[in-house]
Formats: sequence, C-alpha cells, structure tokens
Amino acid sequence: MTEESSEKLALSFRDRKWLVWLLVAIDILVLEFCLALGFGVRVAVSDWIPYAYDAQTFIGLATGVLIVPVTLLLSGVYPGYGMNDVERMRRVVTMTTVVFASLIGWDYLVQQGQWSRGVLLATWAIAIVLLPLVFGATRRLFVRSGIWGTPLLLIGARGAAEQLIQIIARDDKIGYTPIGILDFDSALVGTDIDGVPVIGTVKDADWWARRIKTAAVAMPELNGDQIAELCAKLPFPQVLILPEFRELQTSWVTPRDMNGVLVLDVKKNLLLRRNSMIKRIADLVLGSFLLAFSLPLLVFACAAIMLISPGPPFYRHEVAGRGKRPFSMLKIRTMHPKSKDRLQRFLDENPERRVEWLRNFKLRDDPRIIPFVGAFLRRSSIDELPQLLNVLRGEMSLVGPRPLAVYELEWVDPDYVNLRCSVPPGITGLWQVEKRSQGSVDDREKLDTYYIRNWSLWLDVYILFRTFPAVVSAKGAF
Repeated sequence: MTEESSEKLALSFRDRKWLVWLLVAIDILVLEFCLALGFGVRVAVSDWIPYAYDAQTFIGLATGVLIVPVTLLLSGVYPGYGMNDVERMRRVVTMTTVVFASLIGWDYLVQQGQWSRGVLLATWAIAIVLLPLVFGATRRLFVRSGIWGTPLLLIGARGAAEQLIQIIARDDKIGYTPIGILDFDSALVGTDIDGVPVIGTVKDADWWARRIKTAAVAMPELNGDQIAELCAKLPFPQVLILPEFRELQTSWVTPRDMNGVLVLDVKKNLLLRRNSMIKRIADLVLGSFLLAFSLPLLVFACAAIMLISPGPPFYRHEVAGRGKRPFSMLKIRTMHPKSKDRLQRFLDENPERRVEWLRNFKLRDDPRIIPFVGAFLRRSSIDELPQLLNVLRGEMSLVGPRPLAVYELEWVDPDYVNLRCSVPPGITGLWQVEKRSQGSVDDREKLDTYYIRNWSLWLDVYILFRTFPAVVSAKGAF
C-alpha cells in the first residue's frame, strides 16, 4: 500500500455516512416488529386478562418506541466502532429499559393508562433480545461485504504500532482499518509494518486530519507529559492512546479528573460482595429453571448411553474449584469404560498424535468416545447438563473459566492456576463461546485471564447470550 492508495482508501470511507442511518432504520424496523409481537402476546392472554385496543393505541406506541434508536444514537451505539460487544449490549439493554420504563411512567401519570403496560413489557422483553441479535447478524453481513469500518491513522512506527495492527487484524468487528502510519523519524517513511505503510511524519498530521477522523497514538517510549503535548497538537477529532498497561483490566476502567490530573479508576468487581451475591442468586434461579427444563433430555440421554455402553450413565471428573479445592464435576458419560487404557494404546500406536494431545488435552476422532451417541452428546454439549447440579451446590457457576482438571495443575503455569482458581469455574465461558475445541491451551489461558480481570455481570449476560448459538452451531466442538 502506497501513500496514494492510503489516501484513496481514506476518502472511500467518506461515502459510508449512510451506514449509521441504515443501522438506525434497521433498529426501527426491529422495534416495530417487536411491538407487533408484543401486541400478539397480549392478545394471546386476553382470554384470561381482558384487553381491547384500537388503531390509535398502536400508532401511539409505534411512535413512542422510536425514542429508543434516538437514545442509542446519542449514546454512540451507531455505528459503535471500537466498542466491544459487552459494552454495546450494556448500552442497548440499559437505554431500551430506560425508554420503556419512561413510556410506562408517562402512560400512568399523564395518559391515565391509555396504553397497555402488558404490551410494553412484552415488547421490551423481545426487544432486548432481538436488537443485539439483529445487529450481530447485520454487522457480519457488513464485514463480509467490506463496508464495515472507519479509517485509522497510527502515530508511531515502533513495536506498539505493530501490536495494535495485529490486534485489529485478529478481530474485524472492531471496525478500525489502519491505512497509514506517521512517525517523528522521517527515515522510516516508505517502509511498512505488517503491510501498513509509513506515509509521512507527524508534521503531516494537519493534511491527513482533513481526510481521517481517528488517530491512534502508539508511542510508549514517550512519557506522560510528552503524550499529553502530542495529543493536544494532533488536529484529529478522535485520538486513541495505547497505554503501557498490559495486565490491567479494561472493561471497568473509568477516567477521573483530579484537579487537572488524569486518574484511572479501576473497579475490582470480583471483590465487591454485592456482585458475588447477585451472581450467586442468578445461578440459583436460572440454574433451577434450566435443570427442570432439561430433565426429559437428561433422562433420554442417560437411557441411550446405558443401552449402547455398559456402566453408569454419569461420569465424575475430578477438577479444581475455587481456591484449588477439588470436587467431582458431573457429566453424562460419553466414553467407553477404561478410557485411559484406550487412550494410552492409541497414543502408543500413533505417536504423531501425542503432540495434539499435549497441546489441547483433546483429540479429534478420539478413540475413547462412544460412537454416534457419545459424539452427539459432546457436540451438542448435552453431556454438560448434569453440571447444573454442581451450580446449585455452589461448586460451579453458570458462567466462568473452564474447570481445570486436577492433573492439569502440574502442567499449567502456577500464576495462571492461582488467578484461575480465584473464581468459581463455569459451565460456559468466554473460551467456550469464542473458541471451543478450536483453540489451544494458550487460547484458553488468554480468554480465561481476560474474563477474570474484566469480570462483570454484563460480561456474564453477554456470554450466556452467545452460548446458545455456539451450542446450536456446534462450532469447534468435537
């Protein structure tokens, strides 16, 4: 990529301002569809709770729900470049809830109950599910079509710039497209970093600011005063700063102004007792509901296993829980009896597969798995359902890092073990919805570490929200 091609790419993004309004229009259609479903739900229960409405009521509500995309637009949700999915979900759910609560309050205080609160509640419940789902599908379509993203100019051509380019390249949902790099050193002009060219010096920032809105400062060699001075001189409307904090949690860091000094307020959510209590209550309520709902499926799966393979239908796996305390994690048995002997014989006969086993502690076409039924239960994650009992007993949580087997404690880095065992393990987690069996042990460690350091109730909601699609698609499962 040359300086000329960088300029052409930057200018091409100017024609995409319609993207914001397209996202707004899509959300309007989704909200009106949710309202229609809300009316349908209310009519369906009208035999028990009488209700009558007219066209004027529908028009009033159809107009009222339009406040939602307006508030989302003002809160920066559209298009939301650089905003992670957890934060976007938090804003969408919060703003939608506030708007519907306001509509109910308006109807009660001003209109004396002309609208149906049942319709509004049903519409709200459907909307907080459909709005994120539709946005996710729309964004995937935009990414594949090459129309998602905004140009990003990097300031600094050292190692930090390379790291940022690689991070952006790994996740195209971020929405930033690096098109060039500026640096103080004119000798670097004409070189490139991972395909992104150094197109000038920092003195050229004024010229590029007329074409690009966002710049990212990736110069950790500068001290705080120098970065502040540089950012003050940069003419870009939006300037991102890549700090030298590699191990700091990121999701709940709030900037504070302390008499002109920037202070980062880091909330240690794992240490807040009220959050742990809310998480535990959610585990008990939702876990009880899921267990009752899945009982017929559990009975059917156990019967199928007992018909095909001799032995008990359940399997107890010794894992390390919170504080490294061992406990028996329950699963539906999907392997033949004496599976360890089968595994050892297979690895002795196929030494080339030993590397795969040591890297992931998993094998494709695992000889231990019961054909058909066992493979299906693992692929669909039905074999994990008995762990709901572990959740109710307080040994596990619905969401958390994947449990470490007791034997893994000797293989895994001690610092990671200590961090990992500071929270209860989960049935589902960030690793499961992002990678499942496609990821390596290193991937699992990175995602588990990110979850623990950035834990929040919203992150749990996001993971639960993504678990069902991940299980249905069976992506990465074996």
